[in-house]
Amino acid sequence: MNEPSSRRSSPLYELARKIRDTANLLEEHELFRSHKVGNWQRLSSCLDAVEDTELACIAYRDRPFPEDLDEQHLRIYGLLQALFAQQNAVGHISEQLGLEYDPKHDFPDLFRIRQVRNHCVGHATASSNKGKLSYSFISRPTIRHEGFELLVFSENGNFHNETVEPLALIDKQTDVLEKVLVDVLEALHTRCR
Repeated sequence: MNEPSSRRSSPLYELARKIRDTANLLEEHELFRSHKVGNWQRLSSCLDAVEDTELACIAYRDRPFPEDLDEQHLRIYGLLQALFAQQNAVGHISEQLGLEYDPKHDFPDLFRIRQVRNHCVGHATASSNKGKLSYSFISRPTIRHEGFELLVFSENGNFHNETVEPLALIDKQTDVLEKVLVDVLEALHTRCR
C-alpha cells in the first residue's frame, strides 16, 4: 500500500491504520460475523475512505496553492467534499460498532463544516433551511490558500458573507475525528476480547 507522501504526521491516517490492523487480527470475531452480511467489507471500505480523504487533506495543506482559478476551485471543491466524505466514513465506522455519532447534535464543529460544504459545493444554487431558500457562491477574487469569502443570499433579500478558512476546517475536523477514532479503537479492543 502506498503511504502518504507528506512529511507531516497524520493522526487520522495512523488511527485508521491501527483500527485496520486490530480488525485484521479479529476478522473472524463474532463482531464481524454476527450482524449484517458485509460488515467486514463495510469496515474496510470506511477505513479506506478515511485514509483516502486524509490524503486529500494532506495534499491541500502541504502542496503549493495553484494560481489558476480553475485549479483553485478544484482544490476547494475537492477538499470540502473530502471533509464531508471523511465524516460520513467515520460515522459509518462508529455506527458499525454501536457508538453514538451525530454531527448535528454531538459535534457542532463537524456540522458547521457540513454546512460550509453544502453552501459552497453541495447545494449552492438552492439550499433550504427551515423552508427558506438561499443561494451562495465563492467570491472568486478572494480565493487564497488560507481562505475565501462565501456570499449567501436568501430568497427574502437578506445577504451575508462569511470567511471560510480551509486549513482551520481541516484542523477542527482532525481534532474531533481523532477523538472519535480513538473511541472506535478502544471499543474494538473492548468488544473483541
